[in-house]
Amino acid sequence: MYIRTHTRRNKNGSSVTYYQLAHNVRDPKTKKSVPRIIHNFGRADQLDRSILVRLCKSIARVCNLKMFDPESFHTNGNGQGYELYSYPTRRSVGFKLNLMF
Repeated sequence: MYIRTHTRRNKNGSSVTYYQLAHNVRDPKTKKSVPRIIHNFGRADQLDRSILVRLCKSIARVCNLKMFDPESFHTNGNGQGYELYSYPTRRSVGFKLNLMF
């Protein structure tokens, strides 16, 4: 199962994106995997984000995982792993190069 986006073009040239919960099933005739829509969350521009957050929290609870929502960082006081406008950490990389002429 996964959340996918589906974009549709209108007659006036604008596009509308939808969020859908989907699952791939194998078509018995073509033997190819095709997405089956389980739930349509609606238009992306009208989506209530809290619906997806509740779904993620529920899945995390069932799977015994800890969930971190970076957008709730400012309200709950738990900002572990969230940095804004920071430089990446430095890493040392070594390699060996043999050249023969």
